[in-house]
Amino acid sequence: MKKFLVLGVVAMLLGCVSTGSGKVARELAPVGVIAVTSNDLISWYGEKKESAGLLGNLIVKKVSEVAGENVKDLVALAEASLLEKLAGAGIVALKPQEILQSAAYMRASEDSALRLAGILSAPGYKYLTIQNKALAAELASALGMKTGIYAYFEFTKLLTTGLANNGVACAAVTLNVGMVDEKGKLLSQKSYLGKSKDTFPVVAGIYKPESLMKLYPEAIGNACEKFIAAIKK
Repeated sequence: MKKFLVLGVVAMLLGCVSTGSGKVARELAPVGVIAVTSNDLISWYGEKKESAGLLGNLIVKKVSEVAGENVKDLVALAEASLLEKLAGAGIVALKPQEILQSAAYMRASEDSALRLAGILSAPGYKYLTIQNKALAAELASALGMKTGIYAYFEFTKLLTTGLANNGVACAAVTLNVGMVDEKGKLLSQKSYLGKSKDTFPVVAGIYKPESLMKLYPEAIGNACEKFIAAIKK
């Protein structure tokens, strides 16, 4: 089932344990965002459905893009929002180009299986998993990075009132984030659910895609803010 496949991919991307951050933000800096990935199709929150296979998923993805639900735009927005929220909270972060253009990052091997699993990567970022401890160590040595961040955004839609896809829904974003130390050791792995305050009507599962898409900036920001709040405790 596709939902279980996605959960397996998240575990591969971010690690298998779920713990608290364990450190306050000032002890984590400077941080470096190593990977930003997301699902490629927007489903209902908590939905479990059979995978249609590679060809079937490709067709559904193309139909979704034509219908106005282009997740490529969302993953780029999510990367920008994460960096903006880190800066706004006073958490020192390496500039993306410092990491992406570093010798260590450019020679890091991608995990091609992630492409086949329905995963998107933010522009410029490689398909990397948190298991690559050597990369974190090299980035720490070359750039002074103290904490590496691997972020996986799952974009969904959530029915807030109503039943059976009839009612009112909001945009929902689950930020699954793993953090590693300068040796690549896992510090934490947690999930944060962000939702838009504004909603849109749904009738028999039908809605206006533009009504959903315009709500994602708020939902993304909400998820990132929850992550920031957690590591600043």
